Amino acid sequence: MKFFYENEARRIAELNEIFGEVELTAVEKRTLIWLATDKAKKQADKYQKCMNELVPMVKNMERLAAEFSANPEETLPEVAVMESAKSY
Repeated sequence: MKFFYENEARRIAELNEIFGEVELTAVEKRTLIWLATDKAKKQADKYQKCMNELVPMVKNMERLAAEFSANPEETLPEVAVMESAKSY
């Protein structure tokens, strides 16, 4: 979101240089605010969609981390069994 605001601030500064002292009517101001709000909503929807796609992946990673961070004695065979010739 920080990038969005920085980008918008830069664009506003550029527009101020171009238009300088132009005065907008109340209707024009409302229209510009509406356009900016609409663009922000679209951007937020895009980010929300990305977050919705990431949530299941993160939950799966958390599940795997919990599964594989269990007590090693419970998940690995005894060392003696692995070293014996009978296990081959």
